[in-house]
Amino acid sequence: MTLTRRALGVVALTIGVLVSTADAHASTVAKAKPRKFTLSSPAFRNGGTIPDGFTCAGPGASPPLRWKHLPKRTKDLALTVEDTDAPGRTFVHWAAWGIDPGAGSLPEETIPATVHQGSTTTGQTKYFGPCPPPGSEAHHYIFTLYALSKRVSLPDGASITELRAAISSTTLRTAKLVGRFGR
Repeated sequence: MTLTRRALGVVALTIGVLVSTADAHASTVAKAKPRKFTLSSPAFRNGGTIPDGFTCAGPGASPPLRWKHLPKRTKDLALTVEDTDAPGRTFVHWAAWGIDPGAGSLPEETIPATVHQGSTTTGQTKYFGPCPPPGSEAHHYIFTLYALSKRVSLPDGASITELRAAISSTTLRTAKLVGRFGR
């Protein structure tokens, strides 16, 4: 009988330790932060120099972009590219929306037919590669990807101001990539 009570005591103690360990693990998992929504390019690193091929020093193709860890309720993506060092005001190089969140990337110089593009500062409705004034120091080009809870309903050619107004209440998170270019 003593042996049976000891065996039951050991079993009860073991179960208690296992339950305690499981509770601690569940608590750790519940407290884990969501992964950070990120934007990157295989063409240049964050803070690095944008290669000539994606600027006015080359063909001016739109660079390949990749994103990871979208917020769960993401239904649409919007993208802006701006030069914050332009003389006088921020220069808009690209505004796009209707980007498929599930695609995970935009290939170089390939814009899916479902993507809408807004007006740049030059009035074009396509990517306009970095092109700071000759002799100026490198400018910073900020690529901002917006994860949106609803689809954007704007016509092609909309201004960046119209885009910002349309996404202001539906932006879940943003991810940024900064490239530099000077000539």
